[in-house]
Amino acid sequence: MKRWFSKGKELFDIRTLRGLFRFFTLFLMAIPALLTVLIAYYEYDEHKHDAIHHINHTVSMQNAIVDNWVTQKASELRGLAQMEFVQHLNKPMMNQNFQAFLSNYTDFSWVAFVNREGLAEIESPRDKPVDVRERNYFQLALQGREHIFDVLISRATGEPGEPVVTLSYPLFRETGELNGLIVGTIKLSTISKLMENYRFGGEEETYLVDGEGKVITRSGFSQDDRGQNPFPEQNMVNTEGFQKALRGETEGSAYWDYRGQRVIGVSQFIPKLGWVVISEMDEQELLGPFYRKLAFFFGTYVILLLVVLPYIRRLSDRIEIPIQRMMLVSRMIQAGKFEQLKCDDSCDSEPRELSLLCQTIQQMATTIVGDMELLNQSNRTLMESETKYRSLVQNTIVGVYVLQNERFVFVNPRFSEFFGYTEEEVLAMSNYLQLIHSESREMVQGNVHRRLTSQAEPNPYEIRGLKKDGTSIYLEVLGTPVSYEGKPAILGTVVDITRRKLADEAVRENEARFRTLVESIRDLVFTLDMGGRITGIYGEWPETSGYNPAQIIGTHISQVITDVEPFWDHERPQLQTQWGGPIFVEWTVHLPEGVRFYHISLSPIGTSTGDVIGMVGIGRDMTERRQMEEQLRYYCSHDPLTGLYNRAHFQEEMSRLAGSTSPVGVIICDVDGLKSVNDTLGHPVGDKLLTGIGQALTRCVRASDVVARIGGDEFAILLPEGDGKAAQRISQRIRLAVDALNVVHPELPHYVSLGYAVKGDAEKSMIEVFRDADDNMYREKMRHKSRVRKIILRALTMKLDTKERDLMGHMQRVGDLAAQLGAAAGLRADQVNNLRLAGQYHDIGKVAVSREILGKQGMLAPEEYLEVQRHSEVGYRIAQLKTEIAHVADWILFHHERWDGSGYPQQLAREGIPFESRILAIVDAYDVMTHNQPYRHSLTPQEAVAELRRFSGTQFDPRLVSIFVGLIESIIESTEVGES
Repeated sequence: MKRWFSKGKELFDIRTLRGLFRFFTLFLMAIPALLTVLIAYYEYDEHKHDAIHHINHTVSMQNAIVDNWVTQKASELRGLAQMEFVQHLNKPMMNQNFQAFLSNYTDFSWVAFVNREGLAEIESPRDKPVDVRERNYFQLALQGREHIFDVLISRATGEPGEPVVTLSYPLFRETGELNGLIVGTIKLSTISKLMENYRFGGEEETYLVDGEGKVITRSGFSQDDRGQNPFPEQNMVNTEGFQKALRGETEGSAYWDYRGQRVIGVSQFIPKLGWVVISEMDEQELLGPFYRKLAFFFGTYVILLLVVLPYIRRLSDRIEIPIQRMMLVSRMIQAGKFEQLKCDDSCDSEPRELSLLCQTIQQMATTIVGDMELLNQSNRTLMESETKYRSLVQNTIVGVYVLQNERFVFVNPRFSEFFGYTEEEVLAMSNYLQLIHSESREMVQGNVHRRLTSQAEPNPYEIRGLKKDGTSIYLEVLGTPVSYEGKPAILGTVVDITRRKLADEAVRENEARFRTLVESIRDLVFTLDMGGRITGIYGEWPETSGYNPAQIIGTHISQVITDVEPFWDHERPQLQTQWGGPIFVEWTVHLPEGVRFYHISLSPIGTSTGDVIGMVGIGRDMTERRQMEEQLRYYCSHDPLTGLYNRAHFQEEMSRLAGSTSPVGVIICDVDGLKSVNDTLGHPVGDKLLTGIGQALTRCVRASDVVARIGGDEFAILLPEGDGKAAQRISQRIRLAVDALNVVHPELPHYVSLGYAVKGDAEKSMIEVFRDADDNMYREKMRHKSRVRKIILRALTMKLDTKERDLMGHMQRVGDLAAQLGAAAGLRADQVNNLRLAGQYHDIGKVAVSREILGKQGMLAPEEYLEVQRHSEVGYRIAQLKTEIAHVADWILFHHERWDGSGYPQQLAREGIPFESRILAIVDAYDVMTHNQPYRHSLTPQEAVAELRRFSGTQFDPRLVSIFVGLIESIIESTEVGES
């Protein structure tokens, strides 16, 4: 066989040489073509280089010519604009010289003076005034810019729509304002003629393009084109030539022009004007000679190939075809494709040497085909049995393995799939324990040993395995000892039972969780059988009389829960068996500590076939909820402070009595001075006042009457079937009851204003009755207004006198000291008297501070200190109530402000504090320091003076401290002299 393969290699070498011969022949024929192409390309490159040089020269000249020409024209127009008669706007002279300018400078077709409004006042040649306000050059002239070149369609002179180049020069006043501008136009054909005169060849096309890519003119634009734009829709902004000029690239190159034709071009940018000069030549003109030479050569070459190739083909067929046939046979043998070998006599027609070689190979192929048929027949039988075995093993739902010498020597795909490996990875493992979890390895090793030694019957057992990703799985394993390739081994199966194990664990966890949940639930949970007996109880059950939770199981439900009719049929001793929603029932339990209310819902317990086998009940303690609902209902109709009905309930009762045919009376009662009490004595005292009056009103009315608090200080009473006499009688009882309250509580003023009205007929509405009663009350309140203020002040003074005798002495001393310091500070006699009055009442606001706080020994708590601080504001409001001291209320309010702004209540500082308040602060502090207080002993006058000096400039006015210290020291000296 090796000899035949070597022979095939030799045949391959012969064919390779034949191919090389053909290739060499074609290569020799291709050399002339290659030389021709190189020569033609060299000529093309030289021609292209010369063309670029020529175009570059043309563009440079055009650039310089256009630049110089435009500069000259701008200079000519600037010269006209700078003449004295133009600068002074001598319009007659301007009119006369504009025509002379056009005669001397023939390139200009029109010149004009345009005023600040954009209208041409003087122009030559004359035409109707032209409005140039929308022109770009006029807008830029407003900005002070000159020599603006723009291609426009003329509206002034020449043929209508003739394109022109516009130049402008602005004129300014001495103040810098625009005075107008000189405008001149040059026909576009003039520039075109200029470019045509300096054109250096006939092949290239030259364009003059503005900064936006629009073509201004081109070479060859003759006078015949005048009157219209030569390229109305042409824009070269996206062409390579225009973009290169913007980038400053001046080297020539080949590119696609705006028409989509291949050209060779050069472009240059004119910075002064923002224009671009572009010169281009059609590339086809350069490639013409190259294409003609190339076409001639390839025509000759094709004719030569048509003559030579058939001869070469006929010469090689007699050698190449038999070689190819032999190569095919040898490759089939080498590839083992014996079934495709065919033996025939086609080799007899070939040359002698090739015919002998072909026959030898055919004989070899015939022998191989016969041997392969016998071999295939025996292999087919073996493959059928192997296929059956592999189909069973490979497609089984269980994993199959063969374990030998602590390694897997065979596994099926299912086995490797269980563990997340491939079959090759499992077979490459050094030890089978790599797939076993640590907690199962000892058990597995023992079972493997017993299987190999035949010490036990093969029985399935459960283990934990390890997957490739590190997670564990549960497996059921069964192994049997076998002989594999002549050596002891274990043939076994593996089944993945992970889902079953996890499901079992989940069921156990759910059972434990449910048991814990039910046993710890605060609701009542119980189950009933079909006979109505309690089969199970859970949760917290109340110990009803005669039963405890342990004794309830087995008891009939009717003996435990009363009123069971909604879910128990007495006529049929069985539970309701209809499937549907739950049944709800209320259960009232009477316990020693009180009544409890339970809300119970019962649902049927059924089987999968729809049969009811019992019921489950859940009861929730609703006692607190019911109590809260009752409390909410109470607050919906009652005032929380006084316990009387509120305004909403009063209005409902008014609506109910609106259609009554009997008389209905309404009494309105308003508490006098409640705001003053709240402001001075505090809201708790005001609430106490309201509560006392509400109780008094309740005692004065009938059982059928409705008493309500309808506002902050306002009460109302509805009198069903109450006429005017009844309303008057009850109003009198109320006044007597309030007077009795003042006798019992003289420190708290109880005074009310009353008004009543009666609905005597059906036509009068309750709203009108209420309004009449309110008006009557208001009139009485106005009569009592001044009296109530005096009564409240008297009550406050009485409270202060009984509350703190020392406080009265303190205020009297502060008044005297304040008068002395005011006199020493230079105040007038009337100011000194007012200051004494302010000192005598400066702490009157302490009536609102509790006795416990005023008499507390030690430091005050933060909230207690805040209550003490309120006394200056309370004193301010009390002083406003008392006419004779109202003018000193502000001094009382600010007598605890500090010089550095850290006092209260408004943190005033320095001269922002009233002068009198600064005096009161000093004498108040001195008197407190020199008299015993609950929280400390008194200081000597000398020690108190030292303290005043220490806080001078921070707490006290330093000038007033200096005056007061001198006053105290003089008093001390006089006292010492008198004693000596």
